[in-house]
Amino acid sequence: MHRDTIKDAKYFDDYIDCQKKRIEKFAAVSEALDSSETKKVAQCNRYLANYYKDMISAEYSAGEPKDSIKKTYDDYISCVKACGVCDYAEFIDMLSLAVLFQVDYETVKELVRVEWSDSLTEILCEYLGKERDQATESKLLYTDYYTPFYQYATGKSDLVDFSTYISNEWYDSNKDMYWYDSHKKKEDVYAGYWCWLAAALMKIRNAPSEIVKYVPLELI
Repeated sequence: MHRDTIKDAKYFDDYIDCQKKRIEKFAAVSEALDSSETKKVAQCNRYLANYYKDMISAEYSAGEPKDSIKKTYDDYISCVKACGVCDYAEFIDMLSLAVLFQVDYETVKELVRVEWSDSLTEILCEYLGKERDQATESKLLYTDYYTPFYQYATGKSDLVDFSTYISNEWYDSNKDMYWYDSHKKKEDVYAGYWCWLAAALMKIRNAPSEIVKYVPLELI
């Protein structure tokens, strides 16, 4: 069942078809590269990782079942292992999706970066099966953005307050993100607005599956 409220089903059919063609093109280039061409291999896999990550959003928006989207996530992880996680935001999303798709920690362990490990990522990693790291419990990176998530994750705010924040404030807090207002662009670059971290934390806290704007509840 179509889940997005901004674009129609035909838009996502066309978007996904276009994205698959891009993936096929770069996958062919990647397979043709010699393993010694490490820089080119990494660059090619970064393109593929970005395409797969957008595809995850688009498939969820289009109403694809969880098992089908999980396969796209697996492909995404394979590419990220060949090029590395690009920043903390991707690190958080990668772990959040692992929680939603019930991936064990060993699958993503090699992608964990010490410099991005903090009290919030530790909560996600611990849920996936990582042994608790006491050293990260009092450290939270990027507090301006992630404090509402951490407060909910640690029980300092309740589901009502957190859901209100996600529905009313979360989207506008992402004005610096490449996908912000993408539905207004002339190019078909919109894949859906979904907060994977909010869904992952709701899953961890066994939150009731009430409808919350921007939260992909059908993955919980």
